[in-house]
Amino acid sequence: MQKSYIENVAKDVRKRLVEVGLMDPDQKSFTFEQLDEIILFFGGDLVMDKEQTTASFEKLSGDRFMVYYNPDSNYMCALQELGRAFLHMDKMANYQKVVWGSNGQEDSDVELFARELMMPREEFEKIVIKYLDNGRFSASGVAKEYGIDVFTVIARCDDLQISEE
Repeated sequence: MQKSYIENVAKDVRKRLVEVGLMDPDQKSFTFEQLDEIILFFGGDLVMDKEQTTASFEKLSGDRFMVYYNPDSNYMCALQELGRAFLHMDKMANYQKVVWGSNGQEDSDVELFARELMMPREEFEKIVIKYLDNGRFSASGVAKEYGIDVFTVIARCDDLQISEE
């Protein structure tokens, strides 16, 4: 799937969430309750499941779906599975369950979707600038802003071709 397509879908989803009041324009993280409302808004259900490593996705009948989410993992995992609903659900059979980490390119697609949804280019670049010091930025500082791990920040930098120097 083309990167530009995935980024545009995520931008459209973010715009819709802001329009209906489920997300603030400058929001940088989500609580479980907010994730639940967002996934419900788009036709899914969020199930807290400590047995999940991170999150998984199950297509139900029609446009209905379930996201199983371990609340000990970060919220980006649930957003990745929401991305699966927008990017890949049309290719899935009813009641097919997908565990993150088992689908190569599809997993890469949903990871990009989640990063674009939470860290749009313009906003992310401003945050990076905020953490610049002597020509280098603090990935850990950016990660704290978003409540995510450093690896996700580095992946977003790769998406946007931003180097740490």
